[in-house]
Amino acid sequence: MCEQITKNKSGICSKDDLCQYSHNYVEMLYRPSKYKSKFCDKYPHHINECEYGPYCSFAHSVSEISVPLIHTL
Repeated sequence: MCEQITKNKSGICSKDDLCQYSHNYVEMLYRPSKYKSKFCDKYPHHINECEYGPYCSFAHSVSEISVPLIHTL
């Protein structure tokens, strides 16, 4: 998380979009290190009920997961 956001009461980062850190929880989910690193809470039986569909930051299938799975090692 961006220190300027967490320390400043204004909640404004001077680097704006050029900042390498997240400015809120949603931005954190879409960072490469977090994106599709966990399964959606609708996985595996209710994927069609995910309200975010293809825009969900969580994996909807084994092929989407971005981290190694124990059973595939």
